[in-house]
Amino acid sequence: MAKGAAKGKGKKKAEELEAARLAAAEEAARLEAERLKLEEEERIKAEAEKAERLKVEGARLAVEAARLQSERDEEIPLHSQRKNALQVAHAATSDQIEWDRYIDCVPRPNPLFDSDLNGYLLTLQERAQKVLDDTLGICQDNELIVKESLALTLFPSHFDCSETRERQCKYAEDIRALSTGMIDSNTAHILQHADEFLSPSAQAAQTAQNVLVHSQVDQFKMGLWVNLAKNPRQRAVEIEELGFQVELPKSLLLASIAVRLLHMHYDSFTPKAKNEYMAVGGVFTVDLLSLPPLPKKVKGWTIRQVTPLATNVQKLPYPIPPAGGEMAASSANLANVLPMGLTFSLPKHVLLLEEEPEVGWWDTEEEKWQTDGITDVKYDAEAHSLSFSTTKLLSLGLLLSRIKLLPYDYWHYRPTSATTGVVSLTPENNPFPDPIMIHVSEGGCKLLLPDRPALRPLMEEERPAALLLRLLTDSGVPLLPEDRDAEHASMDVKKAEVEKALCADLALLGSTFMFASSTWNRDATDDDCIFRLKELADFARCEERDAVKVFSKHKEGGLITVLRKAKGVAELPITDADPKMPETMDLQITPHEDISWEQEGLEPLYFAASIRQLLKDKMMPETMERIECASPTFTENLHHLMYTLRLFSFT
Repeated sequence: MAKGAAKGKGKKKAEELEAARLAAAEEAARLEAERLKLEEEERIKAEAEKAERLKVEGARLAVEAARLQSERDEEIPLHSQRKNALQVAHAATSDQIEWDRYIDCVPRPNPLFDSDLNGYLLTLQERAQKVLDDTLGICQDNELIVKESLALTLFPSHFDCSETRERQCKYAEDIRALSTGMIDSNTAHILQHADEFLSPSAQAAQTAQNVLVHSQVDQFKMGLWVNLAKNPRQRAVEIEELGFQVELPKSLLLASIAVRLLHMHYDSFTPKAKNEYMAVGGVFTVDLLSLPPLPKKVKGWTIRQVTPLATNVQKLPYPIPPAGGEMAASSANLANVLPMGLTFSLPKHVLLLEEEPEVGWWDTEEEKWQTDGITDVKYDAEAHSLSFSTTKLLSLGLLLSRIKLLPYDYWHYRPTSATTGVVSLTPENNPFPDPIMIHVSEGGCKLLLPDRPALRPLMEEERPAALLLRLLTDSGVPLLPEDRDAEHASMDVKKAEVEKALCADLALLGSTFMFASSTWNRDATDDDCIFRLKELADFARCEERDAVKVFSKHKEGGLITVLRKAKGVAELPITDADPKMPETMDLQITPHEDISWEQEGLEPLYFAASIRQLLKDKMMPETMERIECASPTFTENLHHLMYTLRLFSFT
């Protein structure tokens, strides 16, 4: 009986536990359903609130867009008038260039006309020359055509024409390739007839002597040493007239080879370089060449064997592999290679910025400048020449980092009259005691500082902004930054359309405003450019010291900080003296798409279509008049200078 009662109680307890479990499960399900219901209600509410915020913000942005478009439409007459004036100025410049060519009886093809260049390329292929002076003369003419062609792409009339730039660069590449082919063909002719270049006494004595042929025509230097004597005591070949010297190891002095030294004042490799280096002062090429079979003299007749070497050269690797061996030297052999000593003079326009110059060689496979295998680099300031030892007999050059002057630490612009101004630029690693200064006017741009003998020609003549910066870069002052340099300089470039529009907008104010970089620009997004500007009341108070004083005080009266985005410009209530940007301002600069300005307790930034529109109620009446009457050619030159320097991407 007791046993049955206990069993009944256990069963009842199990039923109670099961009932409690089911009740708990039901309650949990009810609570979960309520939670999901609340979540769904909150989601629907949040979506409704977001939709409302989007609607409100969208309506605000639509009103803003309509106002900005109205402001742009308001400026169309001014820009159309200026565009027409520039077209007239560009046509006059082109006519003057064409007239100057006609008066000077320039025999070279006009790079403006494709038909002239194509015809010249066809005739050039048939102009093989047997005299070295004549060959280098043609190469120099070719290079003049290349420089005229490339300079054409840097003139204001072609500044934004990428199609013209690509076409002219292709012509330059083709013409330079033909020049190289002509030099090879002439070299092959000299080697085939090397005995004819011996002195009369040597020819009469019929003794083996080495042949040395050299020539210089302006920017082309070439020396060719033909080793016929195989004299192990010679050691060095010096061509004093060209500033060349090569110290040869014994293995080469005993080999049937020729050594060609070629210096061309241009660098066609750097545009393809995958690292940060460029060659300054052109490219110096050392080639080891095979000799064709020597001629035989029989009963007064000279018998020459005609082989492929009669019309073209065969370049040999260094070290020269043994007969029947591989053409490419193995890594083991390279470790024991004796270096060759080389000396070559630098062009007068080259300025050395490095205390310890670096020489490198072009790696065709990697498409970059390399420095391994080159040692003992020395610069002779008196002779303006480089000496070094190398195991790489390839295309060599004095290397300079393209980002040597990047990033910029600070820059400002100051007008000096209604049609002139000065851009002052201070790189973070400035190798000069003063800022780099460039003068801008209606006629173009010229260098003010640094004042160095190598750069004097750039201080005397006004040129298009891009051409001046190209020549400065060629002289060793690299001021032509490109997007590919940003990675090496640890910078993020701004969107091209934003930076270009800002430079054009600022240039319009170039006769009446000073403007400068801002410390906030570097941390801004690629869609944002930040800068400072101040209205100018008196040209007498716009010396360099005045501009430095204005922008160093930060809180100078009338100095404002401005943000540029794709849609327009806005004033920012911050200065460069502020320790950090307020978080609320970050939100104002880059708001969420569904932001509620009321909930955030903020006012959206007021954007205008242009700086002129932004400040029209704050400027003096005479300032607005000067802006509207500003010289189109002056403002265009300032615009191109600022954009080519990439002041906002690299500061």
